[in-house]
Amino acid sequence: MPDKIALSTRSLTASFSGKTAVRDISLDFDDHTVTAIIGPSGCGKSTFLRCLNRMHELTPGGTVTGSVMLDGEDIYSASSEPVELRKKVGMVFQKPTPFPTMSIYKNVAAGLLVADKKPDPSRETEIVEKALRGAGLWDEVGDRLKSSAMSLSGGQQQRLCIARAIAPEPKVLLLDEPTSALDPISTQRIEELVHVLKKDFTVIAVTHNMQQASRISDTTAFFYMGDLIEAGPTDLLFTNPSNSRTEDYITGRFG
Repeated sequence: MPDKIALSTRSLTASFSGKTAVRDISLDFDDHTVTAIIGPSGCGKSTFLRCLNRMHELTPGGTVTGSVMLDGEDIYSASSEPVELRKKVGMVFQKPTPFPTMSIYKNVAAGLLVADKKPDPSRETEIVEKALRGAGLWDEVGDRLKSSAMSLSGGQQQRLCIARAIAPEPKVLLLDEPTSALDPISTQRIEELVHVLKKDFTVIAVTHNMQQASRISDTTAFFYMGDLIEAGPTDLLFTNPSNSRTEDYITGRFG
């Protein structure tokens, strides 16, 4: 069992132009585990996730209070640099977002732009291959790295985005509904990949699919109307939730 907390939030509150989206969230994320964040649409799941790498503040009117601790430092402290932070906290979005004018190789190498300096060509090639292998994509594209990223299927494009996110070797990987735009076979590939990724990263995944949450995660957190209602081991939360609202949601009484 993991005995180290990779990232934690304390009294984290996020708002849009004064309207609260998530309220007073305190959560710990253990090293090398997968945490699923579930809840109905509009409950604050994605907003919370975006707070973990300071993307929420890029939204017009977006404000954050409370703290997010990573490596003993509050990422919202005055001394914290967002660019430095994003070396440590990578993110993959709901729809695949490859850079359309770049090759497969250059898409992954673009993930290294958050680094202080560009690696030499031989080192860059090693990193790109490692990231593609880590994303379970190397065997499918290793012989056509100069091809356009847009030549890939939707599922491959999403794994390419994962490769781009893990190329700088972050500590935490954020996944915002990474399979919602994919077909069932591609979804299965991503789910299988998540189990592999947690060996090297702490994974936090927002999902609207409760069955997916039960398959991929060690811990699940249930959000409702901006509040954290309950969090705990996934098998326990799904079989014996402690809060009636959690039970109502997972049994389909609302959502």
